[in-house]
Amino acid sequence: MPDLTLDTWAALSHKAAIAGTDTSHYGPQPWNWIGNDHKRRLTAYSILEAYRRNVARWYVQASSAEARDMRREYGDPDLLMRQVASSVLGRGYRIAVDGADDEVGEDGEAASGPGTTRQKELAEWSDNEQVERKLLRNEHQALSLGDSILWLAYSAKKKRVIVHVVDPGFYFPVYPGDSDCEDYPDKVHLAWQFEQWDQRTQKDITYVRRVTFELAESTPYSVPYQDDPATQRCLMTDATWTLDDLDYDLRNQGPEDFKPQKAVFRQNDEGVTLDQLDLGIDFIPVMHLPNFDGQPWGQSIFTSVSHIIDDLQMADTDSAEAADVAGGPPIVIAGADGSGLDLYGPKTVVSVPTGGQASVLDTSKGLDSLENHVDRLFRRLTVNARIPREILGIVGAAEVPSGTALALAFNPYKVMIGELRLSRKFKYRLLFKMVQRLMIVQNRWAAPVQDAVIEFGAPLPEDVAGVVALVKELAAADRPIISRVTGLAWLADVGLEIDDPTEEMDRVHEEDFDAARLIHDATDSVEMAAEHLGIELPEETREERVARETTEAQAEIAKDQQATQIAADEKQAATVAKNTPKQGAGTGTRNPGATSGSKSGSRNR
Repeated sequence: MPDLTLDTWAALSHKAAIAGTDTSHYGPQPWNWIGNDHKRRLTAYSILEAYRRNVARWYVQASSAEARDMRREYGDPDLLMRQVASSVLGRGYRIAVDGADDEVGEDGEAASGPGTTRQKELAEWSDNEQVERKLLRNEHQALSLGDSILWLAYSAKKKRVIVHVVDPGFYFPVYPGDSDCEDYPDKVHLAWQFEQWDQRTQKDITYVRRVTFELAESTPYSVPYQDDPATQRCLMTDATWTLDDLDYDLRNQGPEDFKPQKAVFRQNDEGVTLDQLDLGIDFIPVMHLPNFDGQPWGQSIFTSVSHIIDDLQMADTDSAEAADVAGGPPIVIAGADGSGLDLYGPKTVVSVPTGGQASVLDTSKGLDSLENHVDRLFRRLTVNARIPREILGIVGAAEVPSGTALALAFNPYKVMIGELRLSRKFKYRLLFKMVQRLMIVQNRWAAPVQDAVIEFGAPLPEDVAGVVALVKELAAADRPIISRVTGLAWLADVGLEIDDPTEEMDRVHEEDFDAARLIHDATDSVEMAAEHLGIELPEETREERVARETTEAQAEIAKDQQATQIAADEKQAATVAKNTPKQGAGTGTRNPGATSGSKSGSRNR
C-alpha cells in the first residue's frame, strides 16, 4: 500500500492514478519526460480537468469499460467554477492607476497627468489585447486546476505586449533543494509536447518545446523603468527536441535536465536566435497565480468536494437507470404462462387465460428515494463548496427566502470571494507592473512605472429594488444613519451605472433645489445655498434687481412723459404762431419803418 502524502492534492488520493497504485487502466497519464517531481501535480491537473470536462469517469475504478461508459456526468463542477469565476472579477471591473482619479484639468479641460495618461494607455492596451477575455480564461484555469500561468512577451509586429494564458501543466519552476518555495524562482521552464507532420519521413513527429527564463547575476546596469541599477539579467532560451532525441533515462528527470546538444533553437520576429538571449530586463516575465493563495501550488475548488462530486455522479447514474426501469416496469403474471414476454414495448397486448392475472410491479417509489438522495448530495456539495443554490439560480420563486436569510446564505460565499481576491490583488498588480516595464523598455511608453490594480466589480447579484429602499431609509434627510455618498456606493455595487459616488452626489446637489431652500432658511445665507447647487451668485440679489428694474422703469416712464409734454408744448406753440397776424401787414404802401400816429418828419420841408 502506498504511503499517504499530505499535500495540496491529498483529497484526490482515492483516485488510483494519483495514489500511485495501478495506473495502467485509469485515465490519461502525464508525459514521461516531465520528471518525478512534477508527476503527482500534473496527474492531479488531469483529474481536475476531467471533472470540468465531464469525463471524470476515466479515472473511476469501474468493473468494466462498459460500466465506466454508463456513468452519468451532468456538468455540476463546470457550473460551480464558472459562477465563481464571474464573481471573482465581478461586474464592471476595470484597470485603475493609483492617483489617476484625483488628477483634474484646468479651466474645464479633461483631466491630465501621468496617472491619467498611463490609465488610458493600459485601457487601450487591454482592449487591443482582449485582456478581459484572457483574464476570464485565466480564472477558469486557476479555479478548476488550482493554478494558472500568464506569460508576457513583446511583439515587434503588433508593437505591444502579448499575454499568453499557459496551462499550468506546462510550468516547471526550478527551486533549490533547500528552498521553502516562498520566493519567486530564478529559473522557469515552460515545456509542452506536440506533433507535427514531417515531409521527409511522411509521418507525424513528436516534439517537445522548452522555453526557459533564467535570472543571471550581472554587473550593475541601467534600465529605463527604474532609477536603481539592475544587478540581474533575464536570459531567454527557446528550443525544440524530438521525443526520440530525449534520452530515455532522462525523460523522468524533467525539463531541467534536457541536453542542449540535439536542441533546435528558435528565432524571434527579428531573426535573433533565442539561445541565452538577454531581454534587457531584470525580472522573469511569467506570472504564476495560485488559487486560494497556496504556496507554491494553489488548490482547486473541486479538490475538497471531490468525493461528493463522485457520489453525486454515481447517484445520477443510479437515478437514470431507475428512471429507465420505472418507465418500463416489470409485469407480473399469475395463473398463466408468461413465456414470450421477457421484453415488451408500447402497445404490447398481454393475453392470460381465465383466472389468470397480469399486474405491473411499481418501482417509482425507489426512483423518488433516489431523487431525494441526489438533491441531498447536491445541497451538501453547494454547502461545502460555499456556493449557495441561490447563487446558481436553481431556486424557484416560491423557495426564495427572506432578505435576512438570503444575506446569511450569501455570507460564506462572500468570504470565499474575498479570499480569492486577496491573492489576485497582488498578482494582477504585478502583471500590470511587468506590462509597463516591457513597454518602457521598447520605448512605447514613458517612464516611470505607475501603480496599477484591478478594481473588482460587484461579486453578487443583488435585489436592486431592495437596496434602493434600504438606502432611502438609512440616508433619509430627517434621520440619516449613513451618508448619501455611502448609499450611492452601495447602489454602484449592485450594478447601477454610477462611476464615482462623490461626483454623482455633486450632480444630485445641483438639482436639489428643496435642500438649497432649506439651507437658506436655516442659515439665512444665499451663498451657502448657491454653493450647494454648485452655481455662482449673480452680482446683485433678486431684491436689488427688482429695485433697479423698478427705478429704471420709473425713469423711463418719466422720460416718456417729459418727451410727451415737450412735444405737446411745441405743438401748442406752433398753433399759436400760426393763428397770430404778423405786424406790418395791409396795403404794403406805407413805410415799413413808420409807426401809426407818428407826426415827426412832416413838418420839415
